Amino acid sequence: AFSALYQVTVSGTREAVQRAFYLPSSVSDARANAEQLVSDLEQSRFLNVSFALLQSEGQLSQELEDAARAIFRVKPRTVVFANRRAVVEDVNEWAVQVTGGRIRDYLAESDIDVNAELMLLNALHMRADWAQKFAMEQTVGQTFQFRNGPASVEMMSVALEVLYYAQPKFHAVQLPYSEESDLTMWILLPHRDGTFEELFELLSAELLDELETSVAPKMVDLWLPKFTIEDSHDARDVLKRMGHETLFDR
Repeated sequence: AFSALYQVTVSGTREAVQRAFYLPSSVSDARANAEQLVSDLEQSRFLNVSFALLQSEGQLSQELEDAARAIFRVKPRTVVFANRRAVVEDVNEWAVQVTGGRIRDYLAESDIDVNAELMLLNALHMRADWAQKFAMEQTVGQTFQFRNGPASVEMMSVALEVLYYAQPKFHAVQLPYSEESDLTMWILLPHRDGTFEELFELLSAELLDELETSVAPKMVDLWLPKFTIEDSHDARDVLKRMGHETLFDR
């Protein structure tokens, strides 16, 4: 998004955008890099990425529209941001369509700024299958111990050989995706006498390197709850704390 904005900002804001996002000093290089990144994502066999660009009536300059079209390959859609419900319904319908139903509640009405002039959206999802799939008939209701206490979940199970690693505080398994992919998922869990807090303190790039080099094959009966990961961050607050207040001057 900021690569597109970088094309049309005036000198002071342009320098702030460059510093905040470590963009090349050359505007054309930044644009070429962004176009290549989007192209690489679109050609991935395992990731699917889609973009949408919403604008208020007449708010998008021709220069910015041209940059957005070139980088994100989308045509801006005009909306009335004051009509939050209509915008949310439109965006969520778009998300369902481009992700095959994997993402449904992309936006809530509280996410819409009625004074917004421009909104760039992207939806990214993975298309890889497990190397060994969990059988539907082996998914049962169970109680799972979460960090904040036990809860009823749908628990999947499978017997398989995995790469396994253990320390006094936790153990870990690596679940591979299909052979066509080089993707894997690491699952780390405290031992019965360990805590999540102790595990969180151990998480680091060095630990990941240790996992990759110290694992050993092991047959396990793996039980895994079905889960969805959701998170949100306000980039404005983060960037302001980093000293980039000028990006948000009107």
